[in-house]
Amino acid sequence: MNNDLVLYWNETAAELFNLHTNPGSDARRFAIVQIAINDAINTIRPPHDRYAYQGTVTPNASPEAAINSAAYKILYWAIDDIISYRKKSVYEGFPPFPFNDEGAYQKILDRFKAKMNEIHDSSKKELGCEIGKNAALAIIAWSKRDTNYKNLKIRTNIPPDGTADNIFNGKYYTMPNATPPLNLTPDYNKLVVGFGDVKPFIIPSPTSFRRTLNYDLMNKNEVKDHGTLAHYNTLSPSEKDKIDYWSNLKQHIVWNNFSVSLIKSRVMNAEKTARLLAIIHVAMADGAICMFKDVYHFMHWRPVTAINYPLTTPVWASYKLTPRVPEFPSTFGILGGAVGEILEAEIPGNINIDLMHTYPNGTTTTLNYTSISKAVEDNAVTKINCGWNFKETALQSIAQGREIGAYVLAHMF
Repeated sequence: MNNDLVLYWNETAAELFNLHTNPGSDARRFAIVQIAINDAINTIRPPHDRYAYQGTVTPNASPEAAINSAAYKILYWAIDDIISYRKKSVYEGFPPFPFNDEGAYQKILDRFKAKMNEIHDSSKKELGCEIGKNAALAIIAWSKRDTNYKNLKIRTNIPPDGTADNIFNGKYYTMPNATPPLNLTPDYNKLVVGFGDVKPFIIPSPTSFRRTLNYDLMNKNEVKDHGTLAHYNTLSPSEKDKIDYWSNLKQHIVWNNFSVSLIKSRVMNAEKTARLLAIIHVAMADGAICMFKDVYHFMHWRPVTAINYPLTTPVWASYKLTPRVPEFPSTFGILGGAVGEILEAEIPGNINIDLMHTYPNGTTTTLNYTSISKAVEDNAVTKINCGWNFKETALQSIAQGREIGAYVLAHMF
């Protein structure tokens, strides 16, 4: 069976999930969708293992119906999850992020009906529908058992840190032997409280791959010189494109689309495609859990704080608005490193893919990559140019992500 239908529903999910709630919830949601589709098809054509659903292997069922049914059921759940997150964030004082609830439900229903109409009615179709539904329900049940995810808290009373309204707070993050001391209560500056305690899909624990933070290697001057708008304006158009493309906070979408482009450049059947997409998104989800656990363990200051400290009025601003989470490790490095490790193992050989970037004014540009590792590096290291990360953080985070990716690949299916 070719992979067209698996990719169709992946692209539908990517359209639906093209928003930014937080990197953990975004990655976890996509992973659950891909697990449901993997488990559905591998209940009928099982060259690979399943994750949540362990129903009887049924080779006489329609794999197309199973994929459609799993996608329909799990994407409805995903819409509910997005709405639940939005309600929680609005309750805490955030403005509601744009999401068309009814339009999303209708889009999934319309696409499900269209795809099911392509399959002739038969007992195989009915069996496939039942398998797909049960595969989705199994991973939904797994998700619901995680009370830590259900009890996530979203905070708005966070000290500003960045360039918004030219506000600066030097007490946002910790530093070694700070004078005066930077004392923070445990949850004082957590954007999302508790995501580091969410249950991982595969890795043993959120601290299994923790790196060592070496303060002495954090080069403030490098970021000070290269992480400003003034420096950005000196760069070539291609260098600017690279920085702006990889600064996308929706890493679950960036790396999904990169992976899909690579999959489409190869001949890959439906079963292998479903497995690979599930592994990629699980690695990102587990990587995000590690990131949240570690950033609030180290509480390392961002460059904007480090460069301005101990001033109370900023004299240096990052090129892009600094994300309001601590600096070490980096989401970009971990998620990109995890996906890169998996893709290099599963799709070896030369690559040649084009990535399209659209600016807010509608201008488009294309980035070409002939190396997965180069894409992983650019994704993390360009955060120096954004003014967000130190280079040492980027490199350590890539290494951490690669370890996570290798572990998930070895232990998932």
